[in-house]
Amino acid sequence: MSQEARINEALRALGEEHRLGMVQPEEYRARRRSLIEAWHEKEVTTAPGSLRQAGFSTIPPGARSVLPGKAPPNTPKLVLIGLAVVVAIAISGYFTFAPRAANTAATPSAEPPPPPLSPQLLAARKAAEEFIAANAWEAEPIEALLAHWRQLTPEDRAQAREQPAVRTLRFKLDQNIQAEALLVAPEAPPEERQRLDLLTRFAEELDA
Repeated sequence: MSQEARINEALRALGEEHRLGMVQPEEYRARRRSLIEAWHEKEVTTAPGSLRQAGFSTIPPGARSVLPGKAPPNTPKLVLIGLAVVVAIAISGYFTFAPRAANTAATPSAEPPPPPLSPQLLAARKAAEEFIAANAWEAEPIEALLAHWRQLTPEDRAQAREQPAVRTLRFKLDQNIQAEALLVAPEAPPEERQRLDLLTRFAEELDA
């Protein structure tokens, strides 16, 4: 196929691509200009089916030459791609560093230490530890422990119930109440229920 035929074929294919929307107007004009320039470089001006006979205008001297069938660089697209890369880098940097700063700012400071125990609470805790060690569930040891308990404020009592010694005391007290309840029949006389009543009142006062 001659140079003239190849250029004509390329022009027809380019026109069809443009008609079908496969080539943007800017790219179509650039490729068409390149084909016409290549035509003039070969001095194909009067042959049948030439560009002059088809009514194409002369290409200004110095126009950029591009091989037939290949589009020139699309500068606006390259600019958009470059901007997209810059934006992607900026977004990546933001998510890399900003969340760390946000998390650091959002991290709550260390909780303040609990207030110191009052002397009355310290004494009650010690009494509970000694009561557990003695394991004497009689009226006199119980009353001695309750004497310390009654000196506590409501706030101290709430704090005392969280102490390991008091929690252990309360657990063992419940065990003794359950064991005593199994030994005493519901219809038992009051003198047989004295120990169960003593332990029950003990639990009620610790919970008050």
